[in-house]
Amino acid sequence: MQSRSALANGVLIALAVIGILLGLWVLSKLSAIVILALIALILSSGIDPVVQSIHNAKLPPRGWQIPRAFAILIVLLGALLLFAGIFIFITSVAWSQGLLLWERMPIYMASLQGYFEELRRIYPQIPPLSQLTVQARQQLGQVGSYVFQTAAAVFGILGAFFSTFTVLVLTFYMTLEKRDIRSFFLSLISIRQRDEVSAALAEAGEKMGGWLRGQLTLAMIVTAVISIAMLLLGIPYAMLLGLIGGVAELIPMLGPFAAGAIAIPVAYATQPTWVFIATLVFFIVLSQVEGNWLAPRIMQSSVGLSPLTSILVLLSGAALLGVVGALISVPLAAGFRVFLIRLVVPAIRRAQQESTLQTHSNLAPAPVAPPTPEPAPVEAPPANTSSENAGEPAGNP
Repeated sequence: MQSRSALANGVLIALAVIGILLGLWVLSKLSAIVILALIALILSSGIDPVVQSIHNAKLPPRGWQIPRAFAILIVLLGALLLFAGIFIFITSVAWSQGLLLWERMPIYMASLQGYFEELRRIYPQIPPLSQLTVQARQQLGQVGSYVFQTAAAVFGILGAFFSTFTVLVLTFYMTLEKRDIRSFFLSLISIRQRDEVSAALAEAGEKMGGWLRGQLTLAMIVTAVISIAMLLLGIPYAMLLGLIGGVAELIPMLGPFAAGAIAIPVAYATQPTWVFIATLVFFIVLSQVEGNWLAPRIMQSSVGLSPLTSILVLLSGAALLGVVGALISVPLAAGFRVFLIRLVVPAIRRAQQESTLQTHSNLAPAPVAPPTPEPAPVEAPPANTSSENAGEPAGNP
């Protein structure tokens, strides 16, 4: 009987390992679709509070409610119109200021080259600008190739348009069928744990949606700070530089570097030396404050991750999946943290407590029954002497 139980356990373990390997193989083959679904899940979590507010609103005069499907369409179309307006604004500003910047960039680079030559005469250990330019082009080529490969892996199934449309459709149906999906998932859980799992799902969705709102907030802050600083310093193309920094900030921690790479040569070529130094110091300080304080604080208030955890998760996601990994790593880690704290850790503690109680019960000595008292001996009743004395003659007085 014991050998049969061991054989059954071995078969179950082997089947579990095979199932895990098969699941990983399927995920590797469908990785692009899985990433699209994860992006749609994050977007759905982000727009769900707005959709719910529109759906719960009462329309005068009879207090009609907007159907949930129409509320989702309103939010998605509003978001598309907003991004289209931002894109048109950016392209108009970029077209007017970008052409002028493109025409004058060789002059700016020539001025910057003269500055480097003066520095090399003072500090010979500085490499020549030509060598730095070649290295920068190589690095930019590697980054561009890496970004292109990552984008092709995610959005290269049938083109970027199809992938964007797929994300929007998935977002629509995930938001529309949120309750049905949750009910189906909860039906697979035991009744005793459904309340805990339901609360964990709600909190995870809130944290993932909070990341999206926090990232947009961070991009707007970076846009405003760069634009105002460039205006105060008198740097040309201030609005364009702010927009470049804000759009690049959608990829975490990239905004100050993207704007600074353009602003610093422009400041050196068009402004006094102190303005150039102030611009250089500004972008160095901004990159440090944004990467080490502002972004982690916003992520902590939005998703509940500590600054150190946010930085480590962000770097890990970028190393695994490039730009897309940097975008989705923080909200996924926030959701995983919720499940870990609310479900996994309590389950482990309960198992440890049950194991401890079982161990103590096995080690405790068996209770000893008290000794049974022996019955007291029954004494024979005394003999009846009246009958014995009845036959004796009475003595003479």
